Amino acid sequence: MKAHLTDPGRLLPKEHVLLYHFGSKTLLQTLTILSSYQVPCTVVEDGDYGKTLGELFGLPDAKASGEVPGAFSAEPLMVLGGFSDVRMDLILRKLREKEIPPFLKCVLTPTNQHWRLDSLILELQAERKAIEESSK
Repeated sequence: MKAHLTDPGRLLPKEHVLLYHFGSKTLLQTLTILSSYQVPCTVVEDGDYGKTLGELFGLPDAKASGEVPGAFSAEPLMVLGGFSDVRMDLILRKLREKEIPPFLKCVLTPTNQHWRLDSLILELQAERKAIEESSK
């Protein structure tokens, strides 16, 4: 999945984070860090994995594209929308400093806003596997 960070035809939301499938302790730690930087956050419910990222961020016209994927292995995911590179680096660095367990992460883009959450998770898992295999 290639990230397209700018799209003059569509405005991305202001800073906002989606969190999916975090355990209670990790969720509390993550929400505390995000709150300390005044970053609004939405915790996505398990039943919402079939919604698009755009729907979850509240974007208009964020219709799903592609086929509905089959079963997937849910794991923690953070989607960052509307962040500058500096602010995103700051948040991610703070999460590492607080030793938050590893999780999938990505940035909301004009392309992936139309992806269903389950499709995104499958894509990120495949990318991680390819990277791990190429580094062997």
